[in-house]
Amino acid sequence: MFCQHCGNEIGSGATFCGKCGKATSPGGSGTPPVDAGASIKNEYWAAAIGAGGLGYYLPRFLEYEKNGTSRSWNWAAFFFTSFWLLYRKMWLWAFLYVPVSVYVSFGIDFSKTGDSYSPLPIALFVLAFILPAQYATSFYYRHTKHNILKILAQFPDEQIRLRLIDQAGGTSIVAIVIWCVVLLIIGGIIGAMA
Repeated sequence: MFCQHCGNEIGSGATFCGKCGKATSPGGSGTPPVDAGASIKNEYWAAAIGAGGLGYYLPRFLEYEKNGTSRSWNWAAFFFTSFWLLYRKMWLWAFLYVPVSVYVSFGIDFSKTGDSYSPLPIALFVLAFILPAQYATSFYYRHTKHNILKILAQFPDEQIRLRLIDQAGGTSIVAIVIWCVVLLIIGGIIGAMA
């Protein structure tokens, strides 16, 4: 839970904010609900996307707002799906995607069975690599819009909204570095066992 006045994180049972000292509202945020179909200001989109990729994602997000989402190819999501998910701060989806991609990459036998190839490995390959690339931008749009609307519904103050949207969105190089270190450690363990 966050203070509706300053945006400071507070405990769920707190009656006063430890940062600004103002009383918290026990019945909710005190702000009217935000319409999920409402148009989001460019300023919010820019804060949520961050500087990395603003020129690529903002025009697409505005097009999605106007005409609805559609498929579009995302090369970063095709070649580096788990890294792309982490970079774009989609933590849960990155965590869920990793076991699928590892299984598809190393656990499937693509060899011929009899006179033909089995369709299951090919279907899993498409599911793990092609579909994420086809829907990555649209998925990122929905994820970002959800985060923005959640913040808009909780906080009436414009500066707090922008700060929280910026913190929730943007990119994370740190997550990429941590993931690379984890992969190196796992690779070292597997190499030592072989």
